[in-house]
Amino acid sequence: VHHVEVQIFGDKYGNVYHINERDCSIQRRHQKVVEETPSPVVDTDLRRDMTDAAVSLGRKLGYVGAGTVEFILDPKSRRFYFLELNTRLQVEHPITEAISGLDLVELQILIAQGANLKHMSVLNQIPFHGHAIEVRLCAEDPEDFSPRTGTILKWSPPTDIEGVRVDTGVQDGSDISIYYDSMIAKVIVHAPTRAEAIKRMIAVLKRTIIVGITTNQKLLLSIMQNPSFQAGVFDTNFIQQEKLFLPFDLHRAEPSIIAALLFDWTTRQNKQIYLKNIPAGWRNVKWRPHRIQFIVQDQQKVDVLYEYLGYRNDRHEFKALVLDKKSEQEPELSLSIALYKSEISKEYLGAKGIQGSKGLLRFEMNNVQQCFYLAECFQDINKSIFVHDFLHGYPIELIKVDRLKSKTTITEDDKVTPYTSSMPCRILKILAPTGTVVKKNMPLLSIESMKTEVKILSRHDGIVTMKVQENQLVDAKVLLCTVDEKQ
Repeated sequence: VHHVEVQIFGDKYGNVYHINERDCSIQRRHQKVVEETPSPVVDTDLRRDMTDAAVSLGRKLGYVGAGTVEFILDPKSRRFYFLELNTRLQVEHPITEAISGLDLVELQILIAQGANLKHMSVLNQIPFHGHAIEVRLCAEDPEDFSPRTGTILKWSPPTDIEGVRVDTGVQDGSDISIYYDSMIAKVIVHAPTRAEAIKRMIAVLKRTIIVGITTNQKLLLSIMQNPSFQAGVFDTNFIQQEKLFLPFDLHRAEPSIIAALLFDWTTRQNKQIYLKNIPAGWRNVKWRPHRIQFIVQDQQKVDVLYEYLGYRNDRHEFKALVLDKKSEQEPELSLSIALYKSEISKEYLGAKGIQGSKGLLRFEMNNVQQCFYLAECFQDINKSIFVHDFLHGYPIELIKVDRLKSKTTITEDDKVTPYTSSMPCRILKILAPTGTVVKKNMPLLSIESMKTEVKILSRHDGIVTMKVQENQLVDAKVLLCTVDEKQ
């Protein structure tokens, strides 16, 4: 089925008008992600039937102000069923403004002041133009939809593309906290046709830089690039049914990993006070290639081997190789890299502590030009590098592995780190009661926070001692449970 809604306006004189429909079928956990107008499954006759039903409901209620009449639509039978009436403007109202040329907030105010919609004549014969799409950019994991908090290191949507509108309240340095909805921005595009609107949205999303926090930018791009969505063949189960994410691909991520290497090398070079002409990592006697290790997207550990070849023709030259497993023999460094002059800022001490470097990085890799925006963030002793890839259109996070920290210490940290709530939440279900013997990655309990359900998994084998109960409301940093090693 499709989720289709009709925008209506009524005044105190009994006049009720509609401003066409919006399709809100692309949802996750029954919450809208993508909205568009007109609906790709509503033709002229069906639109007349649905809007007539919405207007008739408004008149019978004596409705005054902006309202949204929501329906469930079965495109095959062409039957639609009333869902609810939202007595307000919806999040997605900008797409209606885009195709109608009206200011819906202004209309609300005029109606509140006693305006007669019939005398205004703006809603009698509305000339609708083109197709509009809105996506909700949210601070959440794009694969399991769990909410994310943090600080936005860089926010930069494109401003030079025609037919684009971005509604937001964030900027560089904004904190995304636990106290509000996870939506960061609404991105709206308007174009003559649906196909053009989709292409425009893809271009806008790819050029929108938001680093420092996990968002659903990758999910939104996957939806726009999905053949079924582009063909208008989808329903409310689209996200659950479609395979929108591919497994981690080292080859696809390789340019971003190299960008993180060059960024790290540049920032270390910028920190040098003495002997600045000697490149970072210089050795008197060559022994073997330099090695740096990253954890990509908190799941895949990779090694980068590299050699600095010198500065020639206004660029730094390197040879490098990315490995996802250890090689018994020293492999050949097959990537030829030329780093151009970069626009990387230096880190500084700010009100929130050390503020990392960030900026644009341009280089050639095997004679192919690459361009990225990068920013670093320090958390305790860990250093995260966020890399926005303009080709694929979304950022990835790489954590630089501390080469001095032993594997034993890492394992011990994992065992003693408490299972606490990162934000205020409600305990939905206890999945492993006290006394349960669990193995690593088994679910312990599920919690609800920011309208999203999250499962807490065991980080190692052991016996569970549960500290909370089902339906209990807990604050942030409350101990939820412990998992002790079996005696």
